[in-house]
Amino acid sequence: MKEVKTQKTARSIPFWSWNGELDEEKLCKQIEWMKEHGFEGFFMHARSGLTTKYMGEKWFSCVKACAKKAKELGMEAWAYDENGWPSGIAGGEMLYDKRNWRHLLAYEFGARDFSALVSYDISGEKLVRLSGDTPCETCLNLYDNVSERAVDCLNGEVMDRFLQCTHERYLAEFGENFADYIKGFFTDEPTCGNFPQKIYSYFEENYGEDVLDGLGNLFVDKKGFRAFRYKYYTACQKLFASNYVKKIYDWCEKHGIIFTGHYVEEAGLYQQMLGCCGTMPLYAHMHMPGIDWLCRRFINMIPIKQLVSVCAQLEKKNVLTEAFAMTGWDVTPTELKAIGDFQYMFGINVTSQHLLPYSEAGWRKNDHPVHFSPIVPWMNEGMKEINSHFNRLGEWVANTKERVRVAVLHPLKSAYGCYKKTDCGELYGLDARFREYSELLADRAIAYHYVDETVLEEHGYTDGQTLVCGACKYDFVIIPPALSTLSKYTEMCLRAYVKNGGKLLIAREKPRYLEGEEFDFSYLESNVTLEEIERAQEFSCRSSGGKVRAVCRENAEGKLIMLVNIDPTESAVCEVAVSGKRLRLYDTASGKLIRFGGVCSLKPLQSAYLLVSETDGEETTKKRIVDIPCAPLQVTHADDNALVLDEAWLSFDGKTYSEECYPLPAIFDELLQKRYDGDVYLKFRFQAAETPARMLLWYDDTQKSEFFVNGNAVSFNGKSSVDEAFLLADVTSFVKAGKNEIVQKTHFYQSETTYHCLYGGGEIRMPENTLSYETYFEPLRLLGDFGVYTSAWQKSDLENVFLGENFYVGKRKTEISDMLFDGYAFFAGKIRLQTTLHLDETDVCLRLTGRTHYAKLFVNGNYTGAYVFDDVLDISAFAKHGENVLQIELYTGARNLLGPFHLANAVESFYATPESFVWKGWKDFSHPNYRKSYALVRTGIFDFDGQFRLPNMDK
Repeated sequence: MKEVKTQKTARSIPFWSWNGELDEEKLCKQIEWMKEHGFEGFFMHARSGLTTKYMGEKWFSCVKACAKKAKELGMEAWAYDENGWPSGIAGGEMLYDKRNWRHLLAYEFGARDFSALVSYDISGEKLVRLSGDTPCETCLNLYDNVSERAVDCLNGEVMDRFLQCTHERYLAEFGENFADYIKGFFTDEPTCGNFPQKIYSYFEENYGEDVLDGLGNLFVDKKGFRAFRYKYYTACQKLFASNYVKKIYDWCEKHGIIFTGHYVEEAGLYQQMLGCCGTMPLYAHMHMPGIDWLCRRFINMIPIKQLVSVCAQLEKKNVLTEAFAMTGWDVTPTELKAIGDFQYMFGINVTSQHLLPYSEAGWRKNDHPVHFSPIVPWMNEGMKEINSHFNRLGEWVANTKERVRVAVLHPLKSAYGCYKKTDCGELYGLDARFREYSELLADRAIAYHYVDETVLEEHGYTDGQTLVCGACKYDFVIIPPALSTLSKYTEMCLRAYVKNGGKLLIAREKPRYLEGEEFDFSYLESNVTLEEIERAQEFSCRSSGGKVRAVCRENAEGKLIMLVNIDPTESAVCEVAVSGKRLRLYDTASGKLIRFGGVCSLKPLQSAYLLVSETDGEETTKKRIVDIPCAPLQVTHADDNALVLDEAWLSFDGKTYSEECYPLPAIFDELLQKRYDGDVYLKFRFQAAETPARMLLWYDDTQKSEFFVNGNAVSFNGKSSVDEAFLLADVTSFVKAGKNEIVQKTHFYQSETTYHCLYGGGEIRMPENTLSYETYFEPLRLLGDFGVYTSAWQKSDLENVFLGENFYVGKRKTEISDMLFDGYAFFAGKIRLQTTLHLDETDVCLRLTGRTHYAKLFVNGNYTGAYVFDDVLDISAFAKHGENVLQIELYTGARNLLGPFHLANAVESFYATPESFVWKGWKDFSHPNYRKSYALVRTGIFDFDGQFRLPNMDK
């Protein structure tokens, strides 16, 4: 299909974490790296580790230099509106003014507390507000607390001050050319809080009520509680939309820039009640709305469908996902592509990759990996291919539409009534039913949108037998199992819709409440079945095995059906048909059309694209697939091997050391808790079976330290090409066979600002995601020409992860059967392996088994192609009868070098946060979440179909 030519929009805009002492030259070099690897823009995002003053003179000098560089390279420079997250505190400046602080409700049951904000007698069926000096033993007491770490985003005066502190300063720096250099602002995870101070005036002006008369209904189920909660949370959502979202939108609109970002916790009803009382109405006031998609998993349909529904209804062309955070250092291009394809197929078309750090020094490596930087060996080779895929796909998706005829009324307002702060059991059940039904519709390839009641009231109506919401017209309306309450406007539209003969499906039961009050909905009856709705779809898709999602997108050029098998372990077989039309398989890499017989197979995490076409397409013959032999494999080249040292003996005088060795996070936490200020000596040990041919000490330059290897002072005279903060010293001449010791001497110190951030105190308390440690203990890593071995490996509950300890270095093997077991346990880099393969025929494909990230294949000295998104390559152009020499150049992930290694409750983290690597709350240098042995991922070529290994976290 030809791409529609439109004004170019960046599709790949990573979170560029500004997390160190900023240098304009280094920043501009990173922009050049981004351009070279297919990124089309960047968000300049202040984050943990930043030592340059946020919003200071040097900060803006760097912002200007980067914006100018982006303009030169044809890229987009975007601003992020905060230091850390959530947005709203202006790098802490807003927190100095108590008028900005967020208010929070707290409660207690028991005897009346006369110091409480308000107290209620809850002994009867109705809530009774107490006044005067009336005593009561069956009381609910409510308290108006404040949080000095967050601001009241529902207060317009507060948000005016935020705009002055942030957006107006950017405008002042750039002047009238602002929009020529800064594309827009990203706002990140702002939240409502549960007691906005504007709630008093809102209730009085809109309901004629004193909010304190019914406030206790948020905590107990007394007569009229649903109606009160409906009014209260409707007020919160409208205050948030008007005083936060729309204020920023209007400011950006005025100055010709784009407002984008996402809100906290979009994945379900319960999460949205915690965060913002509903995200869909907020998207209406954004130029490029977005969601957050975390972890190496497929969460559910809800956040995607909420976002793309509003964008389709209000014709917002560009739709963003902040994606890939917490997927971990082992995530593969195949997995990243599947996660992205799953979102793009429904209408998302811009990716903000989380995270591309300015610096990887110290704790910064633990910042919700994976990171899209050279610290991951395969990124330099494969990142451009991933970006190219999503840039092309995103442009196509942005210029096509999914024809949707089914409206599912969103039950967010029903969640208002059952969100009780003391017990959310009812809401959990509502959430589960909504999610299950949404997944059911997706299982049956039914194209649907959610219709939010607030969006409907502002942009919708009934037109005969059609429900209209903005630009979308729906021929079928579904009341999902989770919907119990309707607004008065929705009820009016629905009444007219069914009166005119509109098609309605009540999935389980009728609604019971009108804005929280009992109401007679007896006039509502189903007049269509789910099977009839399914038959009315643009196409049919039946699948067995796996978990397939399918969608049909179209424009004036034609129709394309996208299929993704989001099951990470099981293949699927799909039967696809479009009535009266011929389908052809569309090869996105070559642009060729291939004949399609109606059935296709999808491996785990694999996508397919089917074009409605009258073109015959190319005939393909199924070639025999031959596995590359797994053993023996000759190592013809390998980057430096590695050994990680992350336990040490502790001393405060360099003479007397602890009897036991402790994990570095335990030592670090112990010193933090004691607010220690003084010298610290760490003694690391490792065993060498023989003197290594070459050994380097890698140290993260996070603070000044002295090192001694077996008593010899170490001089660092080299830097890693990955990050200039990684210092290297050649210690080969100091290492001996047997036991070796490395001593690190450091002066441990943290500023009061750091302690305030961690433990409170001081004028303000910044979020921990903004802190920068003055001293930090990073694991030591030894690099060089050696092998790493252990006497025993232990199996884990994942087939591809093994546990080991007591590692030692020895001679590197030049012939291996398995990288993990044959000396490359902590390896991260490029390794070239060679083997031979006897072929009786040459028209074959070679399959790469095991688990690889990116691999280049050479057959008889000829470059054949790269394994990126598939484990099969056609070698027929270079194969010959008889013996063939195969060379496989593997580029690994960074998992076995960077961890996490020691999680006690899981051998692998598919939810990789800083807490996956270090933990607080150590006691006597032990922690229940810590396991002494190292969990390492089996990588490389071996006899196991682990190419797509990943547990299904949603089953």
